[in-house]
Amino acid sequence: MSKGFTLLELLIVCACIGLLLGVGGVLFTGAINRSRLAEASAQLVGDLQRARSAAQRYNQNAELEVRATTASAYTLTINGRSTERRLPAGTQLRTPSPTAIRYHAPFGETSGTNVTLTVELQRGRAQPRYVRVIGVTGKVYTGVGP
Repeated sequence: MSKGFTLLELLIVCACIGLLLGVGGVLFTGAINRSRLAEASAQLVGDLQRARSAAQRYNQNAELEVRATTASAYTLTINGRSTERRLPAGTQLRTPSPTAIRYHAPFGETSGTNVTLTVELQRGRAQPRYVRVIGVTGKVYTGVGP
């Protein structure tokens, strides 16, 4: 009796490993895409909350502006200083039209219209995330449903 594996056993093991790696790769890619979307929407929510807080704190208007209907960057203006903020790689921001969300001093209020910003992948498939600025209060909500 000889010790060792037969060629057939080795081929079956290699096929199983290949199958597991293939399925794992697809699942891993999906997890990375969902993570990118979560990071991009968290960045956007944080900047909107920062703008609202700054309008209250510094008693000056603050603004977040998206200049195109599909963009990978936006401009954040706080205390008179504008900064271009880029979304994480592979994500983009979509709006029905170029949008500026202004928080008015001293209470950090908006003009009262609801605004929905969609964070999505530039390529690939994943459920987009929605960031909403609600009414006069300018509160910010995020979620996966429209």
